Amino acid sequence: MILMVVKDKIVTWFIRNVIIPKNEVINHPGFIVLKISMEKEITNLREIFLPELIISELEKRLIEKYKEKGKQLLYSAGKKFGYRYALISNYPSTENQKEHKEFSYFLVRYLEAIYASKVDYKLDYKIRKFELKAKDWIVCHENGLGYVLSNGVGAGML
Repeated sequence: MILMVVKDKIVTWFIRNVIIPKNEVINHPGFIVLKISMEKEITNLREIFLPELIISELEKRLIEKYKEKGKQLLYSAGKKFGYRYALISNYPSTENQKEHKEFSYFLVRYLEAIYASKVDYKLDYKIRKFELKAKDWIVCHENGLGYVLSNGVGAGML
């Protein structure tokens, strides 16, 4: 157990300090490109940034107007985006459990390095369940919600 905790901390540090700084190409005017590599394949995704205020206002207004349906709509939009993101990024499917387990471990450490102070997870292929438990998980700073990016995208990716 102690070895796993040490390994988790080392991997998280490595992601935060070595991989992430080299991941985004920001020296092309007008574009930010995220490089995603899996073995020999490299996928370049163009990132588009929106001010947090736009996202938080969208979430707030949809929830005010549509209540629970608004929350579900936002979550669903984020989940669909996360699924497409995983698909074009060549995330391994659950059909190859060994490869998927290795990737899942790395993905969780990546999420921990960017979106939370600590992330634990359980993976059960028999019942097709991937459960995350995160401490200090990021939410939309402006409104405290985060249905699109924080919850939906993560669910879609996994």
